[in-house]
Amino acid sequence: MHRLRAALQEITRAFPRERTERPARLAETLGVDNVLAWKVCKIIESEDPFLAAQYLPGAGGEKILLDSARKRGVPTESLQAARDAFDAVRDLVKVHAGSRRLFNTMVSGYVTSNRERAELEHRRGAYESLGYVWGVQARTQVHTYILSPSDDGEHFDAAAIRGFVDLRRLRPNVPWRMGRPFSVDDEGRLTSEFRTRALDSESGGAGPLTDLPLMRRFCTQPLPRFSLEKQPNGTVEYLLDSGPVGNAGLLSCFTGELIYAAEPRFHTERHRHMAVRAFARTPCESFLFDIFEDRELFGMRPLQLEMFSGLFATDPTLLCPECDRMPHFEKVETYERAADGVLAPEAPRYAEMIDYAFEQLGWDRQRFALHRVRIAYPPIPSVLFLSHVLPERPT
Repeated sequence: MHRLRAALQEITRAFPRERTERPARLAETLGVDNVLAWKVCKIIESEDPFLAAQYLPGAGGEKILLDSARKRGVPTESLQAARDAFDAVRDLVKVHAGSRRLFNTMVSGYVTSNRERAELEHRRGAYESLGYVWGVQARTQVHTYILSPSDDGEHFDAAAIRGFVDLRRLRPNVPWRMGRPFSVDDEGRLTSEFRTRALDSESGGAGPLTDLPLMRRFCTQPLPRFSLEKQPNGTVEYLLDSGPVGNAGLLSCFTGELIYAAEPRFHTERHRHMAVRAFARTPCESFLFDIFEDRELFGMRPLQLEMFSGLFATDPTLLCPECDRMPHFEKVETYERAADGVLAPEAPRYAEMIDYAFEQLGWDRQRFALHRVRIAYPPIPSVLFLSHVLPERPT
């Protein structure tokens, strides 16, 4: 790629700089289309050879480029250097990948600059393909926790809000799962029996399933129907019943519940970390992962985001081994005042739902900070963690 980059630079030097410094001007100078000129400019600009490889023109584009350059007087030796460099790249592709498509996938893992672009391109492709494979996709998956000190002073209460914006089935007879909260300590031991209450005061009314804590005013009407399924590990999940395919069955659905004394707020032998996990199992355009935290609870400790593969998880409650760790480029955004960051365009009624949740909890939102992660086209399946080390108990 370094040879090709140098050869393309030599071709552009045959013209005044002002006629080649931008893709539109280069396209006009060489008499090629804007896309081809843009690819040439990106290769020339990219010091990272793995990034430059993402912009390689195909064989047809290469011929058009070199023929056009020849007609406009580029020296023969410069054209031959470019031709030899293109041949060398093709040989590299043939030996190590066999096809350009697979080659692009391979080299994207080595990109050191602007990695986000390459990552998103492949994630977007996976989202479209997995929607077909699993028969369902969503605009946004929401996973939110609101954490506040418990009355006993030793634990924290956690309000959990989970759900989907614009979930649609892509084929008939596709049930889908909505899980319930559970706790796992640092040794992987499971707790799923909590004292809880529905977050929505309206959730006890008549409906498809009264023990599912739906946030009714934020769900599609009529309310989606669910059936209960108990898992072997003791956790409970609800299966969304099958329904109309496509936009005819488009739905948004959220659950919300308050878990009392969910976990210890101070460092213990079994709980050394405050860790909230979220499962990305539904192909979606975006994943909104929020933690609203009382600023006095942990002293505003910075949160770390980790992502693990869920492909080999025989039990999703177990700890994720290091070999399943996945690279990611997302960062945790922290707002000391939660109100400064609560708006979420990918979930249009989200801010209203958070206002309602705080109203139902009776907690003063002015006391809370917000830690947020946005993940575009999350890998499916994967397990996401937001965590920090728990503080020591004050003496």
